[in-house]
Amino acid sequence: MSFPLLNRFRGRGARLMPSPKLPWAPSSGGRTRVLLECPPEQSPSVVSSVLERAGMDVVVCVGPLDHDHCPLAVGEYCSTVQGVDVVVNMLGTNTPERRAVLPAMLDSSPRRPPIVAVLPDSDPVPGVQPIGHRVSGTELVDAVHEALGEAHCPAPWWGTGV
Repeated sequence: MSFPLLNRFRGRGARLMPSPKLPWAPSSGGRTRVLLECPPEQSPSVVSSVLERAGMDVVVCVGPLDHDHCPLAVGEYCSTVQGVDVVVNMLGTNTPERRAVLPAMLDSSPRRPPIVAVLPDSDPVPGVQPIGHRVSGTELVDAVHEALGEAHCPAPWWGTGV
């Protein structure tokens, strides 16, 4: 059983059309597609409206509820993750099911979309654009843009020189 997914894009009427056969690739233009992983107690409709006002199309997943599991955390495929440009994870770590989502996403595919995660009091996680405190709308939008910029402009093959 998968967890609840509010599969809707608002804004200009775009629809999420993931393809399970294609690896992640950035949007070919237009609006940025965001998967917002946000539990009900964090007001996903408020957070999604902030991203939508910034010109992004948003699909919301409220995460695992009542001992349910994320498909990725149990080794299954999640077409929603593969159909977006960036993932914003606000699930936190207060249950084992929610704690399992971010590591599963990081392990899901070498070509997964970039991830922005709200990780208060946490060590940095490689491959994640972290936000370590209560986030403002501007900070969240900036973090999404920064994660996308890093994904589209990786370090040169010879490294960063640091």
